[in-house]
Amino acid sequence: WIGFPEVPYTRSTRFIIIRLREQIIGLVVDAVSEVFLVSVTTLKEVPKTTIQANYIRCISKQETGLLIVLDLEKILFETTEQGQEAL
Repeated sequence: WIGFPEVPYTRSTRFIIIRLREQIIGLVVDAVSEVFLVSVTTLKEVPKTTIQANYIRCISKQETGLLIVLDLEKILFETTEQGQEAL
């Protein structure tokens, strides 16, 4: 849909349901390795020098490493809207 090749579902395939722009959207992902809560106080702005930072909402340092929070609204809607404009 957004440029990735279609792959068959496996036992690891998961569906993630989100709400964006008053819409319920289902995302299909290859796998989920971990789900956890993140304190809002740990969320930090993305450094401006980061490549493709416009698709990253924020970052958070965790015990296990760096967590990158994607801006799904930009990824899903800007990609779709730009594609429609090109038609």
